[in-house]
Amino acid sequence: MYVEKLELTMIELASMYGVKAQAGQKCETGVWVEGRKIGAIGVRISPGITSHGLAFNMDPDLNYFKHIVPCGISDKGVMSLKNETDVELHAEDVIQE
Repeated sequence: MYVEKLELTMIELASMYGVKAQAGQKCETGVWVEGRKIGAIGVRISPGITSHGLAFNMDPDLNYFKHIVPCGISDKGVMSLKNETDVELHAEDVIQE
């Protein structure tokens, strides 16, 4: 339930900019737009400690993703909010909203 709420938060953020995002299929945690990942979630549970994080691709240099296999999923791409909108995005503005 926790991971799903994080996904929903990123889906709602994308929708504020007119981007239709959705949760991944089974075993594809994160947020996707037409088969390309826009948001990733990581959760680690060890004895007595829980760590979590998320990443939402607002406007990264997507060329870096050519050198890695994001989230271990080799047959799908990565995208950013900037690639899908005509809006000039500033991290401070998006975070505040």
